[in-house]
Amino acid sequence: MKRPEGEEKYRILVENQTDLVVKVDVQGRFLFASPSYCRTFGKTEEELLGNAFMPLVHADDREITLRAMRDIERPPHTCYVEQRALTVNGWRWIAWADTAVLDGDGNIEAIIGVGRDVTDRRNVEERLRRSEKLEAIGRLAGGVAHDFNNQLTGILGGAEILRRALADRPDLLDIVEELRASALRSAGLTRQLLAFSRRSPAHPVIVDVSRVITEVVALLRRSVDARIDVRVVADGPPATVRGAPDRLHTALLNLALNARDAMPSGGTLSIETSVVELDAPRCAGLPFDIDPGRHVQITVRDTGIGFADEVRAHLFEPFFTTKEVGRGSGLGLAEVYGTVKAHGGAIAVDSVLGRGTTATVWLPAVDGLPARPSQKPDGLTAMRPLQVLVADDEPNVRKTLGILLRSSGHYVLESTCGREAIDRYRREWRAIDVVIVDAVMPDLGGGDVLAQMRTINPAVRIVLSSGHSAEALDVDGADDGVVFLQKPYTSEQLAAALADATRQREGVQALG
Repeated sequence: MKRPEGEEKYRILVENQTDLVVKVDVQGRFLFASPSYCRTFGKTEEELLGNAFMPLVHADDREITLRAMRDIERPPHTCYVEQRALTVNGWRWIAWADTAVLDGDGNIEAIIGVGRDVTDRRNVEERLRRSEKLEAIGRLAGGVAHDFNNQLTGILGGAEILRRALADRPDLLDIVEELRASALRSAGLTRQLLAFSRRSPAHPVIVDVSRVITEVVALLRRSVDARIDVRVVADGPPATVRGAPDRLHTALLNLALNARDAMPSGGTLSIETSVVELDAPRCAGLPFDIDPGRHVQITVRDTGIGFADEVRAHLFEPFFTTKEVGRGSGLGLAEVYGTVKAHGGAIAVDSVLGRGTTATVWLPAVDGLPARPSQKPDGLTAMRPLQVLVADDEPNVRKTLGILLRSSGHYVLESTCGREAIDRYRREWRAIDVVIVDAVMPDLGGGDVLAQMRTINPAVRIVLSSGHSAEALDVDGADDGVVFLQKPYTSEQLAAALADATRQREGVQALG
């Protein structure tokens, strides 16, 4: 029997529709399923007819689906719902626009649903939400670390002063050494917070990733259980990236230590490197934004206890940890995340409970020879006496820094703010060898102080110090005559910064 012309047009339209079209009764049993729906779910229409659609919906999304279908009972008898469904390609997000079919009395006799796969859109939205959330947490963490670092600078400086003053009192010196060690441990925690919130590394160099991994494994083998088999696999050409070797070293060590801790009864820990080409579709499928191109791929894999799916959304948040109390600060993966993002890379972590975890890092690959490590500078007391202008709005920083410098044979002038420092420099710049200025002060920041001092003396030598990171402040002094000093700092780090500052800009003529 020949179909009516209108019905034939309708059949052609539905059968060639890329969207999914279904018709179900009020109990949710299939009355019709389009060819596109059957292909998506790997079933024939005969297999579906008479059966309920709900078993194909993810258990976590069934309640919201039922609520939406109850809404369809009220005018205008339509609803919209997004749900995960088990397709031939696994769980996919399907967006459904449903409309009720009413009989002559206005009662619902069936429901027609038109669905579309929105998995890619949901993944992009989720990636954006995660990125915005981590960025907000990063700003908060960076602010807390900055304020804490200012306080630690005073504590650590005071410990350095007492350390020298009590050199002949071993009983008291032990207490001071403990105080200093505690301050340094606290500084390590704030460094991890800052690493989470940092942007691109200051003064990046070419880094041989294989060499970094060799150093990490050498440290690791001293601390792992003998029952853990540590393996290193390097594949292909040299794996070189541009960045900060110390930060990459710490990030990979954190991943390796996490893998170690996940295998309390032993297992296999492998670190693999290769150079891969990532195309646009592959980049789009990663949990974080990354540009297509040639990348160094680093895979850290263990055969340990793994973790559940609900953990994945919180992995990179500061202070989140699955370890028992006292076993971890929850900053390790946050620091890894910050380092990877700062280097323009991406990270993905996959895990199955009881079957281990795989962390994969991608970093943009570059060509070139790795940089050589720099030599350690002389200490404060070994330097020629300097006239130092210190500008910092934190009294404890000014006081301890002044005492530390004076006790090492240097001359110190102190200013409480940027404008005061500029006025002091204008009067006495010929006698001042170097300026140590806080990057963030209430009146004028370090950058403004630097700019105005250069109108007085283009050859001014500046050490810019802050509880924030150099990356967060966009400080790059390699071509600028500026040396950055991260708070809190030891006397050795202070000496290094002063030595670098006094070596720079030797060819610039001062105004006479």
